[in-house]
Amino acid sequence: KAHHFHSLLGCMLPSQIVQCYFESCLDAPGSSPSNIDAVSMGDLRPRCGVLFAAICDFDAFAAKRPAHGVVRFLNRLFSAFDLACVEAGPGVTKVETVGEVHMSACGLFKEDLAASSFEDQFETLTEVAIMMHKIAGQ
Repeated sequence: KAHHFHSLLGCMLPSQIVQCYFESCLDAPGSSPSNIDAVSMGDLRPRCGVLFAAICDFDAFAAKRPAHGVVRFLNRLFSAFDLACVEAGPGVTKVETVGEVHMSACGLFKEDLAASSFEDQFETLTEVAIMMHKIAGQ
């Protein structure tokens, strides 16, 4: 059961968060991977950057198209955004997509901050934003 839960979380969250969650489950008395209330994962991040890329007038766009066409469009667009985050290198992490919004961030993980400064990561996140704008315009 825990393996399936791990796989499901791995599809939705950055791998570092999934790993932290399962390590917390092992450390917390009486907790299990399916008992999320027993595990606290909040960490202070004094400096991080968050990028939200939203599709303007998405409701009007989607209303004029069949659902499968909208899903294909979002999949292609957000897959390209995900690739831009990966190509940016460590420090920029795709966090989540919800509806027509893609969220990525920098400065989240200590191992990334060990590899480069927050300022460098923030600059890279800004470059990702510019790349996403170009991708969306294609």
